[in-house]
Amino acid sequence: QQQRPPPPPPGEGGHRPPPPPGEDGQRPPPPGDRPPPPQSVCMPPCRTALIGNVGYTTASGKDERSGKEFFPGENVYGPFEAGFSAQQDNVLSDLGCADPSKGYVPGGVDTETAEQIVAFGCNITLPRIDAENDHYISLLDECGGHSISEYHFHERLSCLYDGSPGVPSKAIGVGRPPPNGENHVLYGKYDNNGEIPLLDACGGSFGPTPDNPEGGVYHYHVQDKPPFTFGCFGPVLDDESGLQKLVSLAECRALYNDCGDGDVINITTKNETFLYDPYCPCFDANGSNVGDIELQVFAEKFGANAMVFGPPISSYPMPPTPSPYQDASLDENAASTDGLPLMCFYSFLLIGIIGLFELY
Repeated sequence: QQQRPPPPPPGEGGHRPPPPPGEDGQRPPPPGDRPPPPQSVCMPPCRTALIGNVGYTTASGKDERSGKEFFPGENVYGPFEAGFSAQQDNVLSDLGCADPSKGYVPGGVDTETAEQIVAFGCNITLPRIDAENDHYISLLDECGGHSISEYHFHERLSCLYDGSPGVPSKAIGVGRPPPNGENHVLYGKYDNNGEIPLLDACGGSFGPTPDNPEGGVYHYHVQDKPPFTFGCFGPVLDDESGLQKLVSLAECRALYNDCGDGDVINITTKNETFLYDPYCPCFDANGSNVGDIELQVFAEKFGANAMVFGPPISSYPMPPTPSPYQDASLDENAASTDGLPLMCFYSFLLIGIIGLFELY
């Protein structure tokens, strides 16, 4: 069972400065944000963090309304908030809640749904533009992030790429999975044809990208609806064929104890009342994390119960050995065994020589 931290205290935080370039030009995970230790190594599909960091950005951009600039290295958080309570009264008041208690939200609800709960409870419109000072009022800014101790994205990341229909979206981020050595690249919302792609339950797809026009490599796209970025880390390896395949709704939910654990709640917004499973990041074709309508990518291509395969596993770059997230202590242990076969050979040779001397 994953740990759920208490609601974070409200506050303002600045942007993280641009990271120093690494060997691959990308920001390495800071020590405090690293994935679980090597003993919890996971080969895809793997679950993501339910609250907190699931990746980081690799692109820069600017919010045209506010002039706020974004640099590579901003954190990307999962879809959920830890909840709004009295600790967030000042945040709710700033949104326009005359009585902040009317805008309280349980933990484990995605940011888009949480905002609509607040809007309905406080009888306000979110998001909205304050016409007097041209100020955007929402739980998140127009780019899809906010500052709580420090800035991070939840949704959209729209200031980091050209979001015009028909324009292929560039790579804007990388997922931070358990230490399996894989590279989980996140692109904007459009595929290489400038269209909205059909995605699996993790938010992934096989196909060409601007930096991999030959296609085939599993990658992710930003989505307008939850889980927004990463619902899990795929793909699935099919043992019989050696092919990788897209992650189904059932395979995604099997990764999380919080999916189907019996704590479903009723959520009411201005437009509807519906069931919601807190902290379950696997959403069906109708956008429900309680329903079981299989995703369109499976139904449209091969039928509702079919599997969608990608290239053979051998066509993917293999993870480095040791993993870049592996502890130095484990590296030392691995290095200390490098000469073991040779030592064994010389040991047996010495025993044989001693035996010959005893015979004579």
